[in-house]
Amino acid sequence: MKSPKETYIHTYALLDSRSQATLILKKFADEVGLEGTNEMLTLGTIDSKEVSKPSRKVSFSVKAASDDSAATSILIPEAWTVPQLNLPKQKITHSVMQTWPHVADLEIQDVDSEYVTVLVPTC
Repeated sequence: MKSPKETYIHTYALLDSRSQATLILKKFADEVGLEGTNEMLTLGTIDSKEVSKPSRKVSFSVKAASDDSAATSILIPEAWTVPQLNLPKQKITHSVMQTWPHVADLEIQDVDSEYVTVLVPTC
């Protein structure tokens, strides 16, 4: 992730096919200096209830950790700060990834869900 100071910060993002908005941990956004506008964020829950909470709308750029070219960075124009991402506790290891044909040939580090700071929708 690219910080406001134009440096890249290593973090983990999770692509989520069920999300409709990009979410970023508030604590992480604060640590890297992301600024934005304070607004109310309305989130829908699994049981179709809506919950509104204060949030900050921010933007930032991301790129693959293995890519040294700034030309391949992707702008995330709108992300919302949240106190937690509510991810299930799990660790995805290289051996598990080898069982998934679509990522088996990629060099992806082991990932523990507790280190994920950004949730990005795939739609």
